[in-house]
Amino acid sequence: MEIPAFSPAITEKESLATILDWVSELTGELQLDSLTRKILERMLNFTRMERGFILLKEGDEKIVLHSHHILAQDVHPQGAEALSWSLTRQALERGRPLATVDAASDERISTSESVRVLGLRSILVLPFQHSGQVLGAVYLDSRSLADHLQEPDLPYLSGLAQIVGLAVHNAAEFEKKDRELYYTQKALAQSEEVSRGKYRYENIVGASSETRTFLQRVDRVTDVTLPVVILGESGVGKELVARAIHYNGPLKKGPFVSANCSAIPEALVESELFGHERGAFTGALQRRTGLFEQAHGGTLFLDEIGDMPLAAQGKLLRVLQDGEIRRVGGSGTHRVEVRVVAATHRNLKEAMSQGRFREDLYYRLSVAEINIPPLRERSEDIPPLAEHFLALFAKNNKSEKKRLDRKALEVLLRYSWPGNIRELENFIYQLCIFATDPVLQVEDLMQKPELMALLPAAPSPQAKGRFNEAIDQGLINLSEAKRQFEREQIVRALTLHQGKVGEAAKHLGIPRPQLSRLLGYHQLDKSRLSGSK
Repeated sequence: MEIPAFSPAITEKESLATILDWVSELTGELQLDSLTRKILERMLNFTRMERGFILLKEGDEKIVLHSHHILAQDVHPQGAEALSWSLTRQALERGRPLATVDAASDERISTSESVRVLGLRSILVLPFQHSGQVLGAVYLDSRSLADHLQEPDLPYLSGLAQIVGLAVHNAAEFEKKDRELYYTQKALAQSEEVSRGKYRYENIVGASSETRTFLQRVDRVTDVTLPVVILGESGVGKELVARAIHYNGPLKKGPFVSANCSAIPEALVESELFGHERGAFTGALQRRTGLFEQAHGGTLFLDEIGDMPLAAQGKLLRVLQDGEIRRVGGSGTHRVEVRVVAATHRNLKEAMSQGRFREDLYYRLSVAEINIPPLRERSEDIPPLAEHFLALFAKNNKSEKKRLDRKALEVLLRYSWPGNIRELENFIYQLCIFATDPVLQVEDLMQKPELMALLPAAPSPQAKGRFNEAIDQGLINLSEAKRQFEREQIVRALTLHQGKVGEAAKHLGIPRPQLSRLLGYHQLDKSRLSGSK
């Protein structure tokens, strides 16, 4: 889009339109090099200066020249990277824009070597911030007088610089996570056994510190045959961990038998676990071997143990104590050697206090506990998991392996995944089935409306029209438009995250205390937004 040349006569309507355009274009760019190039091109076109530089702070003191752009090819051929550092440092220290129309007569910098050698006349330095911290500055200069620059225009240009600050912060954070993921994956590839622990768990994919932490606990319980309880939300992979414990432990040559306690009718739990004799009850036409006997010499995985009826809990406790089972309708006992690994998404201590789970059974089972964090708490695992499922789909279906576009992956990283790994797996398979292009784009994510709500929305023509109409009628000014835009973004984020301030702040890219202050400023009640979708 062609940007109008800057002039002091620019209207509030034009200012607002420019801000909306910048928000739409810059906040959606996550490649830092591409972003800084766009910033400089727009700034130079907008201010009619000759040169532009993006300066970034590293630490508290160091200022690094990240990129520069020269509008005219014959400008400063001998000093393409020389600039007025004195004015730049002043602007960064104060955190507000500084400008000079005629550097030669400006006492602050008239003796500067850059002004003398390069013949600079007009200089503009716009610091940009994020969360109250100065990240860097946009530096612009020219050998001609910029008589169109006026002191009242600096706050407006400063507002544009804050959009730059948000965009630079987002891009830098994304590239930082991208680099961290690259080096983490490289380290895993070079020494998987060291980074994951004593054993190799090929089916458990993850590169986060949270994953390595719970796998270290898995290592500690693998060599023994005592009971284990695995805790975690539905879909985090509790059975995968149970299988890893079995197939890397001393009972790996024995059977691995799995049962979901919540799926067994209460009247049949005892028969399922311990078996029954012929004629033990109506329909028992022949003797049946129970799960404990089937798992003899191996591991019995009891999923959703928190849903087991109290009567069956007592019988399970006796088996764990004595190592013997009695079939329903039988008179004798049978010795079984079985390791029990239980799992649940429920809070067993809370269930004990409510009388829904036996305390003695809990302490018999939970010799060791392994807590698997939900996927939203280990978002670093999303890229390798997505890659794993893409490869698995291609292998199982003998098809070309698809890959995720960077921006599509960034959206996946923003989503909280309430269904955890199972939800991510199913969605990746869905993308593989219905997407026609080998590269999965942001547009393909439309199959899941929850993800589309996380995309940075470009202002619609209707939205621009409403703002412009309000300004024309004198109902709203530029400051009010900015305030209204900020309020709408906060409401949108809180609604999306059911009123959770921490998650909404993360979505908006600001610290939680800052969002709490903004809630008070905009008179928003988070509890009234917690039930919305």
